[in-house]
Order: sequence, then structure tokens, then C-alpha cells
Amino acid sequence: MLPETTEQQRQDALHVASLHTDGERLRLDLRDDVQYRHAVDTHTLAGQTPDTHPGLHQALAEAREHQIATGGPGPLDDPDPHGFSTGAVIAGVVNVKGQPAAAAEGFATVLGGASVLTAALVVIDRATGQQLAAGNSDQYGDGTYLGVATNTTSALPRTTNMLGGLQYTYQKSAGSPIVVERVQLAANQVVQPDPQVAQPVKRETVTRDPNIRIGLGRGTGSTTDVDYWFWQGSTSTSYAVPMVGTATFAAQVTVPPGPNVTPTAWLARAKGDPDGSGGVKPAPPAQIQNIKNALQASGAMLRWNLPAATGPQAPGNPINWGPLDWSSGEIVHVVVQFSVPLQGQLFPGFAAVQSVDGGRDVDPTDGIATIPALDFLYCCVAGDATVVLADGSEKRVDALQGGELLPAADGGDPVRVRATRLAPFDGVACKLVVGERELVLSPNHPVITRRGPVRADALVVGDEIRVADGYATLDAPVAPAPFQGLLCNPSLSHAGHDVDPERNQLLVNGIAVSDYELQVHESARTRLDPERIKGELDELFLPDYEGHRRRVAAA
Repeated sequence: MLPETTEQQRQDALHVASLHTDGERLRLDLRDDVQYRHAVDTHTLAGQTPDTHPGLHQALAEAREHQIATGGPGPLDDPDPHGFSTGAVIAGVVNVKGQPAAAAEGFATVLGGASVLTAALVVIDRATGQQLAAGNSDQYGDGTYLGVATNTTSALPRTTNMLGGLQYTYQKSAGSPIVVERVQLAANQVVQPDPQVAQPVKRETVTRDPNIRIGLGRGTGSTTDVDYWFWQGSTSTSYAVPMVGTATFAAQVTVPPGPNVTPTAWLARAKGDPDGSGGVKPAPPAQIQNIKNALQASGAMLRWNLPAATGPQAPGNPINWGPLDWSSGEIVHVVVQFSVPLQGQLFPGFAAVQSVDGGRDVDPTDGIATIPALDFLYCCVAGDATVVLADGSEKRVDALQGGELLPAADGGDPVRVRATRLAPFDGVACKLVVGERELVLSPNHPVITRRGPVRADALVVGDEIRVADGYATLDAPVAPAPFQGLLCNPSLSHAGHDVDPERNQLLVNGIAVSDYELQVHESARTRLDPERIKGELDELFLPDYEGHRRRVAAA
């Protein structure tokens, strides 16, 4: 059952909602009694109670004391140089499947990650403040992207004037200040069945990865390991997302759609390794205009056509969020919304496309089409390094072609190169020296050791590293190395198409490193390690994390 709200809680909710506009990020001033009460009540009413989340509630009290002592909540964090910032997006405030009940979906993301990130999503009636639906979500040790949805089983009937509010509380690292922020989205729109999405979708030819794979700055070899690719044969790397689909409404779309429809679009980066970046970025104004230019209407149907590339000379017309600035293994989420004026209707129509982990669409009638998360493929060893082919010849990594054979590190049948990824790099890489062998690679690229795959920047003196003729001891620390040039990352295939730590590796300059598939596999394993997570948490959040683990196991 949805908890009953008091008159004070309803008035507090309306007051806090009046402090900012839709889509605007608000950092709560916990010195103010109303904002503090609302922060505590929002988490509690969404199911994050003092019993289930004692650390969270203690942290809120400590955050209030900290703000009183320091004079306020402080300013919002600045975006990074590429325009990504901490924030949250409500994908839609809609109907529960098959019934006129309130519901909402969204996400929160922290730039640079957070040791703790909790989210509470509520839907209220804008006239009375009455709570209509609520849900919550938690993330520990990996707080760069957190999806959240309201509980559909306890939702109350929808009203004609609703407001969704997403409050997210986070701590960047143990001992740092607790931050409470929120965004909101009004809902006075007509919701229809979900849009039909033609791009991006998961293709049958790529089966190992549940995410939609997008290749950027690729070599000119095979493309069968990705669902889409852009700028093949070049070194261009941008967040390019194809978007093709239709939505059908209960009344005719007002034409022409370009000047009348209001599209919005966001891209959010999720953590792909212990140094994942996080953050959300709206599509640049020029790209919003590009979306508007790609709209067509016919009767009650709206179409958008921003397709993927079909060849090196046909780059398509994807939504482009600008330069990609990280190494491989990071998942990306996208949300695109359309507010659509309808002829003879008081309220506009609503349609959205959003990505979620796993891509499962729990409600085909809420106006939000769900697709899998996106996986951009990118970098990671110096392109001028060499590999030995199965026939004994040598070749630069950046010249490898799909289909070529490499000797297997385990001595078995040769492994086949599926594809290579090329990307420009201008920054600080790592220089690994093992005996007479040297290799420059990105800090997050795994090197094969006796203790398993280990990130280059996590290697320590004494590690035994696999080399062409066995194992060699690392005698000197891995050194930072300024590098400007191409970084490359091959993918290898073998029978079974499952990641095998003994076969998804290759010898580069005589040093064994992982291929792309093993790198992603190891990144996920490290990211979810409970002991690593507990070591990063503030002690007061340990009970919350253990409760979270029990709830996940029970589910």
C-alpha cells in the first residue's frame, strides 16, 4: 500500500515544487525546515525508511548540521569540459499498464561517480500535493547511473494535473559531504501506446552482449561484432546515436510537426570501470533542430528519421552529442522525448524512447519505448605496437583486419580477429616495461598476470606477467607516459563465443593483454565486487548496503 501522506507533507511537497521549474536541477537547502522535512519524507514515503536505510537517514541529519555550520548547500557542480554534469531526468509521468493509475520512470547520475547514490521518485497531484505513486533505487560503489521507477502495484488513480519529482541523495566518497538534489516534470499530456523503434535496436547477429553496440573510429575490417558503426576507417569518435521510429496518437498531429513538436534528448554515461565518468548531457541546440528537421507527420502518426551509417561514404544522420572522451567499457543511456500538439486536444501527446539495462519494457502502453543500453566501442593499446600472426609474421595493431588469425595464448587453435577499434588519444597513458619488452596502453586496459587480468594502473612490482615465452616478473612500477596518437583494441572470436580468460587475450610487443571482450568482462566483475564496495563506503552506509544486497538476492 502507498503510505498515507499528512497535510503537512502535502504542503511541503507543493512548496518545494514551487522552488524550481520543470527540468531544472535544485540542490536542497537542508537548513530550511520545510526542505529538510521534505527530503526525509520523500525517501521514507518512497520506501527508504529509517529501518531499511538507517545510514541514509543519519546522513541526512548530518548533512543538515553540515549546511548549518558551513552556511548552505553550496553551488551546483559545474559541467565537465564536454558538457556532462551531475543530474537526473524523468523519462515520463504516465499511466500504469492497463489501468488509469499514476506511474513514472527516470534516472539519476553523478559526474565522476559516487560511493553512495540513492533515488526516490514520486508522483503527486499538483493541486493537492497528494502522493499518487512512489518508488526507489540504490547504488553502492558504482554511483554514476541509477535507474528508478515507481511501484505500479501500490499506485493511486492518475489525475489530470500531476507532477513527478525525482530526489537523489549521494556521497561522492567516504567522508565527503552528503548532497540532496531533485528534478521534476509536469504531466498534463495524453499518453498513447509505446512508439515503434526501428533504430537503435539489438540485432540478431550480435548475441554475446545484451547492450546495443555502436562502433566508432573503427578499422576497416569486420563489422559483425557491432549493431551500428560510424565513420569506419577514420579516427572520429563522437557520441552518435541513431534514432528512427514512429508514434501513433488518438488525434491527428498538428502539422507541420517541425515547428510545433517539442523534442528533448539526453545522454547519460554509466560507469565502465573504477574510474567511470558518469554525468548527463542534453543534446546540443543544433541537434535538437536536427531532430525537428527529421520529423514527419501523417494523420495521427509522427515519424522521426535520424538513421545510422550504411557505409564509409554514407554517415547517416544520428543525434550527435559531441566528442567521446573515455576508454572502452563504459555504458551509455539515452532518453528522447516528444511533446506533440494534437488537433482538437487540450493537452499534447507524449512519446519517449529510453534505454535501460537489459532493455525490458515492462509496459507497452505507457508511451515510453524501452531499448537496451548503448555500448560505444573504443581504444586501448598503442597503435604502433606489434602482434605476431598465426603464420609467424608481424603486424602493427592498428593494421589488423577482421578475419586474421592470431596464436592462442593457451596454445590451442588460433583465434580470429573480429574487429579492431581505433581512436585518437592525447593524454597520459601507462608505460609498462617487462624485461626487454615495452608497451604503452591506457590505464584501464587489463594485462594478463598470474593473479588474473589486472588493470595497467593497478599492477605492482613483483606481479608475474604473461609474455611470449611464459611469465616474467615486473621489476619497476608502471610509469605515466604522455601519449599522442592512436589507441587500438581488437576483439577476438573463438568457438562458443563466450568470454574465456585464457583465449580472449593477445600478445602485443610480446606482453599478454586482454582483448575488448575480456576487458569489459573484467571491468564488470571488479565493479560489482562486494569487498571493494564495502572498502569504499562510509561506515554509516554499511548497514544500508547489506540490506541492499539482501533485497537484490531475494529478488
